Amino acid sequence: MGDNFKDLVYGNPKESYIVQPGDSVWSIGIKLEIDPQLIILRNNLKKPYVIYPNQRLEFSFTKRLPVEIA
Repeated sequence: MGDNFKDLVYGNPKESYIVQPGDSVWSIGIKLEIDPQLIILRNNLKKPYVIYPNQRLEFSFTKRLPVEIA
């Protein structure tokens, strides 16, 4: 993956999301229009990617980015 992807994942957090009851990494990705993989990588989540209500998830970007399909 390119440097731009690394910047998105590992840059300084600029946004955060507080996990709500019933949320999953995938439902948050859909809600925020971001790739769930970015959530997983930026927050160092391990399989099976369990998240908890009131957990703060951080993001290192402010704009929604289009998904590139190979």
